Amino acid sequence: MDLQQTNDPILAALQRGGVPCKLQERMARHTTFSIGGAARYFVCPRRETELRAALRIFSDADLPIVILGRGSNVLFSDDGFQGAVICMTGLRSLYKIEDASAAAAGQQLIFAECGVTLRELAAFAAECALSGLEFAHGIPGTVGGAIRMNAGAFGGEIGAVVDHVCCCHRQSGEIETISGDDFAFSHRHSLLSERTELVCLSAVFKLPLPPAEDDARETMRHNIHQTMEDYKQRRRSTQPLEYPSAGSIFKRPTGHYAGKLIEDCGLKGLQIGGAQVSPKHAGFIINRGGATAEDVRTLITRIKQVVNERFGVLLEEEVLYLGDER
Repeated sequence: MDLQQTNDPILAALQRGGVPCKLQERMARHTTFSIGGAARYFVCPRRETELRAALRIFSDADLPIVILGRGSNVLFSDDGFQGAVICMTGLRSLYKIEDASAAAAGQQLIFAECGVTLRELAAFAAECALSGLEFAHGIPGTVGGAIRMNAGAFGGEIGAVVDHVCCCHRQSGEIETISGDDFAFSHRHSLLSERTELVCLSAVFKLPLPPAEDDARETMRHNIHQTMEDYKQRRRSTQPLEYPSAGSIFKRPTGHYAGKLIEDCGLKGLQIGGAQVSPKHAGFIINRGGATAEDVRTLITRIKQVVNERFGVLLEEEVLYLGDER
């Protein structure tokens, strides 16, 4: 809708702030599950000033706000969202920081805004012959989402390579820089899980300096690319990448693997509506076509019930539920 054609004061304020906005944007277009109803307001800031303006405008209007990256690891309601969705994928600065203190400690720092994808971050590090982010190459999310959930794979986690995170307070706009050591990283958890008033703007990552010699540096670069290619092939062979999904649906229960518990219950391939437990990997729920959020949530409830009855293990969702409840 053209902002000139509406009397909506929130849209008018966004226009004055130079913040692009869409009305009634379907979230199925912005989530890896390809599921979700329409958001009342949808903005995608292109720079930090636009983001802070949007946060201030929506907070002043007392609107609920959802912060979104590439929409992985989330399930948006079929009813949509009568609030504001701020999509961070327009914030994409990525570069090396030359820091003498870090270099003296044998580290190279990389700056990445919250909208940089993990694939881009890992590929940039690889080209710089910097190891430590290989695990992130195939994770379908952004830096902001990875920080929020402490994303990980193949034994690596994003929290292990974070030097510090720059955050913005939703209401005041105040900037707060928090060290990685103080960010409360644990399995699929970070400080942002507790301090919901904070929004991740950017992060600085610390990686071991590459060898100084050209030949050794090239060997390092080659080995990093080989590791990422190996991880990619392992993902393709074990995960249902050919279908829309949110990634792993459940957190890893202590002493178990969620996918194995689900498979051992005979639930592989179980389908409700358009949602199905993946026949390839039981830890994934896939959208076979036309799946609704209600289909997925009903399937999740069924899985949790059967696993708990069979093994006495109560699975906990890793996927985040967003939007309006029925």
